[in-house]
Amino acid sequence: MKPRSLYFALILLGAILSALPLPAQVDRANLKGTVTDPNGAVVPRATVTVHFPQTGFTRTVESSSEGEYVLSGLPLGECTLTVSATGLEQKQVDNATLTVGETRTLDVALGVVRAAETVIVNASDVALDRDYASTGGVIGEEQVQNLPINGRNWAGLMVLVPGAINTGSGNQTSIRFAGHGLDDNKILFDGVDATGILRQSEKSDLRIQISSESIAEFRVNSALYSAEFGGVGGGQGDIVSKSGSNQWHGSLYEFLRNDALNARALFSTSQLPLRLNQFGASLGGPIVQDHTFFFLNYEGLRQMVAQPLTGLVPSSSFIQQTLQVEPQLQPLLQAYPAGTAPTSNLNVNNWTGSGRQVQNEDFGLARIDQQFSSKTSAFLRINFDQGRLQAPLGDSSGYLRDTVNTLDAPKNGLISVQHIFGSSLLNETRFSVNRTPFVTQNNSIFPNELQVSGFTTLQDNLEQTQSSTAYSFGDTVNRSFGRHSITTGAGLRRVEINLGNSATTVFSYSSIAKFSVNSMNSASVAAAVPTQGVRKTEYYGFIQDQYKFRPNVTLSLGLRYDYYGVFSEVEGRDKPFDPYTCGGSCPLGSAFYNSDPLDIGPRLAVTWAPAFLHDKTVLRGGYGLYYGEGQLGDLTGPLNNLTTSLALSSTQFPTLSYPIDTFIPLGASTANAPHGLARDRRNEQFDQWGVSVQQQLPLQMLADIGYIGNHGAHITSRTYVNVINPATGTRPLAGFGQVDYKKMGNNSNFSGLSATLNRRFASGWLLGANYLWSHSTNDGSTGGGEQDYPQNVACRICEYGSSDQDIRSSFTSSAVYQLPFGHGQKYFTHGAGGRILGGWQLSGLATARTGLPLNVTVSRSASSMLDGNSTSAQRPDRVAGVSLTPPEGKSPLHWINPAAFATPAKDTWGDASRNPGRGPGTWQLDTSLEKELLGIEKFSLKFRADGFNIFNRAQYGLPVTNWSATNFGVITTQLNAGATGTATQRVFQMSLRLSY
Repeated sequence: MKPRSLYFALILLGAILSALPLPAQVDRANLKGTVTDPNGAVVPRATVTVHFPQTGFTRTVESSSEGEYVLSGLPLGECTLTVSATGLEQKQVDNATLTVGETRTLDVALGVVRAAETVIVNASDVALDRDYASTGGVIGEEQVQNLPINGRNWAGLMVLVPGAINTGSGNQTSIRFAGHGLDDNKILFDGVDATGILRQSEKSDLRIQISSESIAEFRVNSALYSAEFGGVGGGQGDIVSKSGSNQWHGSLYEFLRNDALNARALFSTSQLPLRLNQFGASLGGPIVQDHTFFFLNYEGLRQMVAQPLTGLVPSSSFIQQTLQVEPQLQPLLQAYPAGTAPTSNLNVNNWTGSGRQVQNEDFGLARIDQQFSSKTSAFLRINFDQGRLQAPLGDSSGYLRDTVNTLDAPKNGLISVQHIFGSSLLNETRFSVNRTPFVTQNNSIFPNELQVSGFTTLQDNLEQTQSSTAYSFGDTVNRSFGRHSITTGAGLRRVEINLGNSATTVFSYSSIAKFSVNSMNSASVAAAVPTQGVRKTEYYGFIQDQYKFRPNVTLSLGLRYDYYGVFSEVEGRDKPFDPYTCGGSCPLGSAFYNSDPLDIGPRLAVTWAPAFLHDKTVLRGGYGLYYGEGQLGDLTGPLNNLTTSLALSSTQFPTLSYPIDTFIPLGASTANAPHGLARDRRNEQFDQWGVSVQQQLPLQMLADIGYIGNHGAHITSRTYVNVINPATGTRPLAGFGQVDYKKMGNNSNFSGLSATLNRRFASGWLLGANYLWSHSTNDGSTGGGEQDYPQNVACRICEYGSSDQDIRSSFTSSAVYQLPFGHGQKYFTHGAGGRILGGWQLSGLATARTGLPLNVTVSRSASSMLDGNSTSAQRPDRVAGVSLTPPEGKSPLHWINPAAFATPAKDTWGDASRNPGRGPGTWQLDTSLEKELLGIEKFSLKFRADGFNIFNRAQYGLPVTNWSATNFGVITTQLNAGATGTATQRVFQMSLRLSY
């Protein structure tokens, strides 16, 4: 970091911290309101006390001269509010429920003293948001525990939040928010970092790295969140762990399934074996009444599921003919399995087989809460997950016999201390550690990767090691005075990443015909990269003011500063490559990239509850400027430059063929292929704006209709540099080949209209429904970690079109309903009828969306391109007047009309637009039926049956979009071939739960 930049950052951070220090630790809740007398006048110096019966937690404040009271940093759950003032009655508000990240308004009107008793009223279950304009929502414990989640992965419920879009199997790697990329999201656990560090999402292979049994509730903010949240520009998810209380609570449970009742998977000729057991136990209670509490949870997973495998392989006749001409190709041809059925192409056979996905996980969590006094409290939470996985390895071209073994062991822990100074100033300090060790080993018959357009890719034996650790420290100060509720905070995150991988070689042939004569299009050869480490430190500071401009108008004013730091190699072996700042390879020890120290993001929102609408309507609008650095993995590329990497091309070596041994010495002086990274990069910048109206409806429901807009600049992009100059026929940098180059040069836009209907759980039922119409566009990059190569590196604007993750319509709905029969219910409260009919509960989750975009590509040789760039991003020509829809209509066997495209002429780029088509849409209904079998005092035994995709709707994946492929336009895969998540075939699950 330059001295000038550091000086600027310190001044800004000091200004923030020296500001008047409320509410909003992100994983807690806040309570505020106005105290008035019988005439409607404000009551200053009224005594306001909040009490949480489950833990005995109590806090007291006085109302300000404006009659305002604020209670910040409160625990979650049900509480009681008591308000008293001299000469007026005392009023108690019972059953007020606080949710994570909520600032709830409870105005209290005190009447004239009539008797020496307290007037008791119940809080409304409907809570309008009068403070923020953010788009998002809370998923409560009733939903986490009762909704049918295929695989019990909490992240699957994020799709229920407004602004969320599920693009695949409904896990943490397939859900995006408001047009952002996957690595623009952020996951917090109890308010601290719980990301995968190298990548923002948690490890996608694991399901219970945060067990749903450990979750009290979680909030997801999709857009327009306040200054307390930052570090990325996309969605912000904050999970709150369960804690103990004065009452003992525990559970013992098991969820199991096998293939006996399941439907057959798509493209499978028989029922595939499945065994899944997910089991665990939890226990929480007091150690010292009203002071010390604990909560423990263990959960295990044992899963084996067969997976249908399909691929395209050389036919026996093709092998025989090829070996007669090119016998040196025998090792490559022998690596393919023998075909099982012919295709319309005599050179290509179908291959079908079966693989196994084996997954074992063990998760543990422990939390201790301590209330030292009415002013000081703390908690400690640690959790871990140990995962061992084996799965088939393939790509969009299919799956053959290759497999991958994975070892994951994420760990997370924090200490939080909260202290109240005086009556209105609260301080909370947190320290956390997040660690994600990760090792993968590919297992393949052929040691190198072989790509032949028209055949399924053969994978290599790559071994990768990743070990990432993030240490975080943060301090937040809250204070309220007059009409102001102010929060200031600052913190840092120290990131340590160690990476290494084995040597890898990739052979590429542009067509089956080229393969048959051993005319290789390209080859990349990378030496092994020994495990190396990079380190950096990030800082942030913010100030947020919730200013009550009028009793029914609140201004939310915030400012946030983020400094993301710059990676450096631990032993000073930094070796970046940037033709624009170094003219190629930079001197050893040069900085990976330059810092971008001016990321200052204002946040502004206004909420208005018009009096003439009887306090049942809130109008909201806001704007925010957000920053992020994308995927950290994209910033570690220079680590690979310490070893040799070559990119051999048929443009440079017209006789390039297998084996490539004789070409490697030649390529060492002409085809070096380092990993390029723009050293003058800018951090991603997102302008967000939106308006919404929230309306209280009968039956304790809330409706919300709103618009979200988002523009992204400096989005992470990926391209090639040092391509051939058509005018000279040479590359600008002698000694180097085509170089993969990452920069921050893309733009994105998003517009969305959302409609939401919600009812909190009350009187035995809850209901939620979200609809989002949206359009997301960009010029080739969705965001951090999700970039497309351009077909013409000199024309990025030629890539402008719908985002790869653009889904025009998305709908989700969820419900939990306790049937009104049996003891304590409306009907049949006594006798045998009550015992038999009582204790039933129905739950359901419905999802539907339109299809994802389809980008049609064509395989071309490097020698056919003016610039020698033969990436998979090359597109065909579009045939005018010919529809993309096949003449016989769309079907899984004919989804795209091949006659709509043609091969571009030599030395020209295809004129087909990016993402011209759409894949299949999806919809499914998941249901759950639960029955209490036994209820004795505090013990309850429940049986539950879950059905996922209950109507067995065929969930097709995307068709083959390479126009050069034999099976172009054919859908060959199910959207989700795994055992869990959305878009599987119909599956059933049974469970038993003993609760105390």
